[in-house]
Amino acid sequence: MQADGVILLFSRDVGATNQLLAVLDAFARLGGGAGTRWDNDSLIESLLIRAVGESSLASLLAKGSVVMGKDFALERFRQAGVTVQDWGELEASGATVADMLEALQVKLVITGTTDVDDRTDVEFWEAARRCGIPSVVFLDHVSSLDLRFRNPHSQTVLPDFVYLPNAFGRQALLDLGMSRLALTEGPDLHLEKLARKTAIDDSEIAAKRGEWVGNRQVSVVLFVSECTREVGASYERLPYDEVDVAHQLTCALRRGIVINGRVHGPDDTLLIIRPHPKDRKGKYDAFRSNLRPTTLIDGTTDLCVALSAADTIIGMDSTVLHEAKILGRPTFSVVSVGWFARVWGNEVVLDLGFANDDGGVGQADEV
Repeated sequence: MQADGVILLFSRDVGATNQLLAVLDAFARLGGGAGTRWDNDSLIESLLIRAVGESSLASLLAKGSVVMGKDFALERFRQAGVTVQDWGELEASGATVADMLEALQVKLVITGTTDVDDRTDVEFWEAARRCGIPSVVFLDHVSSLDLRFRNPHSQTVLPDFVYLPNAFGRQALLDLGMSRLALTEGPDLHLEKLARKTAIDDSEIAAKRGEWVGNRQVSVVLFVSECTREVGASYERLPYDEVDVAHQLTCALRRGIVINGRVHGPDDTLLIIRPHPKDRKGKYDAFRSNLRPTTLIDGTTDLCVALSAADTIIGMDSTVLHEAKILGRPTFSVVSVGWFARVWGNEVVLDLGFANDDGGVGQADEV
């Protein structure tokens, strides 16, 4: 295969973008420009050689990559200092994926997977196949895999290769028709990058905690939202609703609940709700009240600083829970059937007292 073109990377959601940022870091190391290789770099290199061949990969890495994003990915790429083109703007101007691939002389397409409310990544795989270009996907989450690999017509569409974090989701992909030979299993690239992150400045953490609590002697519980309400009916199978869970957590704190060996009550706990980037504006406004526990909404603080400034992190099945664990923070899920609980074990499952039979959480009677 002639490598007289470029590698194109595309993502739309934050989780997928984090994976591609880790891939871009690996590209720099594989190209010889960013220090010692990491152990996982050989997995990435082997996968990409299978896609384009060894000599072509070396040539493509030397030329650099084109990064395209859409919606939530744009800010995340820019925060990381990556130059990104807005695919949404190009699409609005009448461009098609196939035309763009041809114009840029793309020789390899790399994407994450978007959430189930957007199918642009699938459009990239389909166009790449029509153009004879190999496609590689780096998964960031294994929920709803059967839906993530469908086009708008509910037809299953598979890329040529998939990097699968920690082997979770392997059987689901095989059931969809993916060949075992097309799967590469390895550690979560974003979480490994996070584990190597330079320690956060203690002064940043102290400043954020001071902003939150002032002079009060309280324990800070950070609740991590998800966006199941925003993505709609595609998530009806999930055994939880994030706003209901936030209510249940509030109710549990009002009556007193043991978290990590300590009783948390309404007067000695500060609840911080961290909205998901896709959450509609005002989604948690009803939680701003004079009732105990005191509740704040904070979606703007740097994630690592917020996780480090909180005493406990609670959520459902967000990737943020994994990030918190990697940072060494006490972290719990209120659902027993999710990816987070499967990875970290039953000790991370927190019972709020509203459990239902499918491993999720039921309705709280009070608000």
